[in-house]
Amino acid sequence: MTRAVLFVRASQAMPMSPRPFPQRAADLTLALALVLLVVAALLALGGCATASTPRQLGAYDGFRPRIDAVRERGDSLELTVAVERGASVALLEVIPGGGVTLLHPAAGDDAALAAGTHTLVVRQPPGRPDSLRFVRAPSDYDVRRAQDRRAVQAPGRVPLDERMRLPSPRLLLVVTERPLSPARLRDALRGVTVPLAPEQALNAVGKLVRSVAGGGAWAAVSR
Repeated sequence: MTRAVLFVRASQAMPMSPRPFPQRAADLTLALALVLLVVAALLALGGCATASTPRQLGAYDGFRPRIDAVRERGDSLELTVAVERGASVALLEVIPGGGVTLLHPAAGDDAALAAGTHTLVVRQPPGRPDSLRFVRAPSDYDVRRAQDRRAVQAPGRVPLDERMRLPSPRLLLVVTERPLSPARLRDALRGVTVPLAPEQALNAVGKLVRSVAGGGAWAAVSR
């Protein structure tokens, strides 16, 4: 029995037409853009999740301070705050890795608040009309990236452009059982640089307010 063997020349085979280079480059660009969009969405969700849980500091159960609402009113902020017992109250803007600004009480105002719910109207810090972004807290990714950048810089305050990007400012409501002098607190905060990690920054500011009040019990909540 004779077997028939069929030979096919290479030139007769079905041609493999590669995709033109411009088309392949466009596909790679599209894939990269989709990956970046997914990563950005995950980071945004992580940041929002971090912001949803206020940080409670100090002897919180003794005062139970709260920041119930924050509303923008032009260049001012209107806040609804509450305390369960009368105390001296300070509201501050804390920029982890940067500085601290006293928002309430203003010069000449009394820091004491009675137990209950109160409305505070404060002006946003001058020179940063859009810096009070309290909806999004700094994520762990933000902190790690900023720490990596600081490792190659001289020690000291984080540069201004770095503070504007990472991390976001936080509102901190601090209450103390002892009288608090707004003028002394403002002087104590001048030139202060707080740690970069948000938890450490908020704790440091709360303890500084307590020291200005002369000790005693204190508590704080952030937003």
